[in-house]
Amino acid sequence: MKTVLTLAALAVALGTAATASELKGPQIVSALSGKSFACEDNKKEDKMALEFPTLDPATKEVPYNFTYNGKKSSGAYVIKSNGKAASKKSGQSRRFKVPADGYVQIIGRSGQYWLCKAQ
Repeated sequence: MKTVLTLAALAVALGTAATASELKGPQIVSALSGKSFACEDNKKEDKMALEFPTLDPATKEVPYNFTYNGKKSSGAYVIKSNGKAASKKSGQSRRFKVPADGYVQIIGRSGQYWLCKAQ
């Protein structure tokens, strides 16, 4: 029997966003560079698609394109001197974790997060 793990089932299995260690600096860039993701929020109410260009591992800015509620837009994360990330637009912190192979969690300051599966 083949087991299929959905985003919702993975989120339940993982519990909270605190289940994996936080990525820093080049680890963030490596986890996102050149990848596309299908994301679902932790409340399982919203979906978003994210696309990242191929990036130099030493970059301090991570641009991305996203589609949310049918609207396409763009943004960027900046890597601060301590290796942590923040939204370029708002300056609010963002934490990145890899809870399972092929997945990335993007966690906001409030603890709410997006669980994103590489496509």
